[in-house]
Amino acid sequence: MATTRILSNLLKGGGKLVIFVFVLLIIIEYAYTKYHKYKLKHTPTKVSREVEFNTTNQHRLQGIFSERIDNAIKLLHQKGMTIEEWSELQRNDKVFDVDHMSYYMFIYRKVLVNTNEKTYLCLSIASDEYEGLEFSDIVRSSEQTMMFNKYRVNYNLIANMFNDAQPKDTSYPFIKYYWVDPLTGNAVEKRSTYGTAVSNDGVEVIMGIGYTVKNLASSEETKLYNASIPKYNIIFVQVIIGLIGFIMYLSGRNSDVYNVHKSILFMISMFIYVILFTNIEETANTYELEIEKLEGILRSLMSVAFMSSVSIYINTKLKKVNRSLYIENSVLFAATIMMLLVSSLSSTNYKTISELIQVRVSKQFFFNFAILLNVYIVINFLIHLSSMVKAVYKLK
Repeated sequence: MATTRILSNLLKGGGKLVIFVFVLLIIIEYAYTKYHKYKLKHTPTKVSREVEFNTTNQHRLQGIFSERIDNAIKLLHQKGMTIEEWSELQRNDKVFDVDHMSYYMFIYRKVLVNTNEKTYLCLSIASDEYEGLEFSDIVRSSEQTMMFNKYRVNYNLIANMFNDAQPKDTSYPFIKYYWVDPLTGNAVEKRSTYGTAVSNDGVEVIMGIGYTVKNLASSEETKLYNASIPKYNIIFVQVIIGLIGFIMYLSGRNSDVYNVHKSILFMISMFIYVILFTNIEETANTYELEIEKLEGILRSLMSVAFMSSVSIYINTKLKKVNRSLYIENSVLFAATIMMLLVSSLSSTNYKTISELIQVRVSKQFFFNFAILLNVYIVINFLIHLSSMVKAVYKLK
């Protein structure tokens, strides 16, 4: 009997509108996610133009770079030229343009620490603050920029260049590697032409010039809906939104006309969250970084304990004074606890990085949803307070 009465109420007037809006929102969410080609606003267009130019002019750039390296080596071998004098000259001309695209030469010298250990000091690079530092220190600094990226700079990069360099006239080898471009500040994949030389005073140096072939910040972005959130999690949240919206309508059907509009506004705002979250693009991370993110979400769950106690206090206050808001808040609170419990479920049996990312993103999805539900509990309490203020004002 109760089920029949609820269904009959839902099919009357405002109930039909609530159902129609709910179905329409599902269609909009699906269509937006499937057909909208979302691009991050902060994607650097300058790097994109550079990549396109570099890809089109690879052979030309390699010829220009080889010529500059040739000239630098000839200058180094001039009679009376010391490594200090040569380094200073190279630093004065380290950044140059090709068709309005900027490039730079990097130079490192080999330093023998002991019989079996070598280190590599930076003599020249586009970032002045790195000059004089060991290559390993420069890599550690760049790792901060690449923290949320699955790619890493190779600590043995310069050592490999020294070991593999085979200069022949103007033809130099090249190498691909990941780097933080000091000219743009972006994590990129570079392709560098390089060569080695020995100065008149016996110092071994390596110099190279590279160009960007991939912008890691944009090329590795993945839309969460397509790769990381299981579809059944999205459907589950949609069902919860629909149920809460219907209960909001039914709880105030006889006493509060605004509950129809309130129900619709609730569903619209929550579907906006679902659309925005599932269309976020992020770069792929390493296993360790994903574990760190996951632990951060689990730690955040502890902070919600205070919010839960506030929600219980609010509900206690509403129980005797406003039945409609009490029912709404009870449902919102129950849904919040459900979302938090789902977010709290943990496992250590992650077979692949993709599985770990899926778990982390799902937990984040449910946790954010729980926070938004708590916001509505507070809004209901503010509605109650405003009605009390109005009543006091009328009595005066």
